[in-house]
Formats: sequence, C-alpha cells, structure tokens
Amino acid sequence: MINKNIEKIFFIILILTLLIFSSTFSFANVGNTNKEKIVFNSNMLKVNKVKTNVLENSLFSKTSIQMTGDYEKIISNETYAEYNPSLTISGDKSLIAYEILEGNKTKVYYKTSVNNFQSWSEAVYANATFDDITYNSAFPSFTKLTERSEYFGVFLTPDNSSYIIELSGYGLDNIALWDYTNITFNGTYIGDFYDFKTPDVISYPNYVIPWVTGVIGNGEFIEEYDELDCNDSPMFFYKDVDDPYSSRTIVFFPEVSNCSNISICLGENNAGVPMIYGVCEIINNSSKNLLFFNGNPDIWDSEHILRKNIILSNENLTHPKIYAKEKNIFIVAETSSQEIVMYYSNNYGSNGSWILKNITNSILELGSKPVYPDIFVNST
Repeated sequence: MINKNIEKIFFIILILTLLIFSSTFSFANVGNTNKEKIVFNSNMLKVNKVKTNVLENSLFSKTSIQMTGDYEKIISNETYAEYNPSLTISGDKSLIAYEILEGNKTKVYYKTSVNNFQSWSEAVYANATFDDITYNSAFPSFTKLTERSEYFGVFLTPDNSSYIIELSGYGLDNIALWDYTNITFNGTYIGDFYDFKTPDVISYPNYVIPWVTGVIGNGEFIEEYDELDCNDSPMFFYKDVDDPYSSRTIVFFPEVSNCSNISICLGENNAGVPMIYGVCEIINNSSKNLLFFNGNPDIWDSEHILRKNIILSNENLTHPKIYAKEKNIFIVAETSSQEIVMYYSNNYGSNGSWILKNITNSILELGSKPVYPDIFVNST
C-alpha cells in the first residue's frame, strides 16, 4: 500500500491543449569549432563555443492573466499559438519560457514575475540570430541556478539538429550557439553529435558546474580503434571544469538506445551527495517502458557509471516527469489509455522498490483524458 503521507503531494498536471502556460559511459568536451581543439586524451574532447551574441530585449505584447481557480492562473496571448512552456520558480520570483508559431517560424519568448504570479513582464524574444541568420527555436527549458541569482535556459533549433542554444546572464541577455558536429582533433575527424530531442535543464549545486542539460540524441564517436554509436541515447552537457567559460563536457551512454522524452531532477543519495535522477521512455521489445537512472557529474570523469533500472508496464508509458525529495522518488507518466500513473519509491529508486498508483481519478473528473503530466512534491 502506498504511504498515506503521499496524499500531501501537490500534483501539477499540464494538459497542453492550448494551455500555455551500472553502465559504461563515454565522455567528450565541446567548444569552438572555429579554433583548434584544446584537449584530447583518453575519451575526453574539448572545443569552444561557436557564436555568442548579446540580446536586446525586444518587446512582444502585453500580458493578460486569467484567474481560473485558487491555485491556477492561465497566462494567455491573443496573437499566436503557444507551445511547450517551461516554468521555473524561486520564492516569489518566476520565469516562464515558451515557444510560439509566427507564420512558419518558431520562436522562444520568456516572461518573468517578481510577485508570485500576480503580474508578468512583457514577453522578451530570445533572438537566435548568428552571422545574420535567424534560426527557428523550439523546446525551451529553463532553471534558476542554485549557486547564483540568475536564470539559465537552453533550447533547440529545427534548422540544425546538432545545435544547442544557451541563454544566460543576470538579465538573460547572453545567447550562445554550440555546434556539436564534425568534431576533429589534429585534423582528424573523431565524431558528431546530432538529432537532439527535447532538452531538460536543471540547476546543480556546484559553482563551476551550475547546471546540467539532459537530452536524447544520436552520435558517432571514434576513440582510438573503437567507434561508439549512439542511437537515441541519453546525453548530458555541462560546463567543463577545466575551461568552464569556453568549453562544454558531453557525457553519453551509447549502450543505452531507443530512448525519448528525458526528464531529470536534482536529488541526493543516502550519503547526502548530490545526484541527478532521471527518467525517459525506452522501447523494450514492442512496448514503451520507462528507464530510471541516476548519476553524479562531479565524478563522471572517474566513476564510469549510470545506475539504472527499467520500469515495466502492461501499457505504453509516455511523457514521464520525475521529482526527487530526500529518499523519495516520484515519476508520473501518461498511459496509452490516456490515464496518469505515478511510480513511487521510498528507497532512492532502487530496483524493485517502485509502487504504482493510478492518480487520474484522484485529481480529475471522471472521463478526463489527461496528457503531458508534471509533478511537484510539496512534502512527504
């Protein structure tokens, strides 16, 4: 039986029908393809960022807020359709980023609030223009950095599946494009990373590594005489500890494949050490199950482990989200019968510790068909 204290959990179910609102790993560092590569030893690679711009805040439209309940506010825009919101909250301050479709162009905008959602700034366009080319932008993910008083965000561009665009700075006015293709060392080609899927970025309590981005992607990487191929595999990007301002580290797991829709969060292990906990869809035979995993960026360059287990179901499980609080791990997912289920572990997600609960009828009217769940745990 599930612990009765779980009833204290506050669930947020995002129904996006115009609601805008252990394994061996491989290791590479990425930076500026306009320059010679900095370091390559063993399975480590560095290159520098490609382009960096300073944004001018271009105003988009007025904000309207519709109160629909005691705990619910819909931020709407009357001009364009809005998709894929990313909300981050820190006390009374919050930021929401989202994607809009203007004609045939997709663009990322963001708004901020400093008074607990009561009012919002006008929307600011994250202008992804580099060398006079304005890229489409999509799938934003933002976080508030633990060690600093600033937000950080990433998004993708449909124009090139090997680009990841970062937005940073205290005023979110620095934008940088990182190209992970055609990586060479001493003139010799050693790899590509590409076809990135929806990113998820979290804050990490390390001043040098203040954030970690998780994606699903493809890649080929040549290490001495071995070729490592990623086929929809989990990958993690963060600042390189030796060169944090101009290099990025990639950790990728080629032995894990056929994944999609990654979600990561920050937690701790039983020794109080920070850990990244995550979940993604994985095709297992003909079914979509969930892959749960955890790891630690502080030691990924020495401890070559991504601990993981597969959560099996009689139904396809999609669009999972994860939250960790102390030893408790919570995962919500959508089923093929359009219900929301929760998997709960009170032992750090260890294999065999998962308890299943169908929560659809607990939070929604009978006959509802919710999709795209999300979860926030207030107390356990």
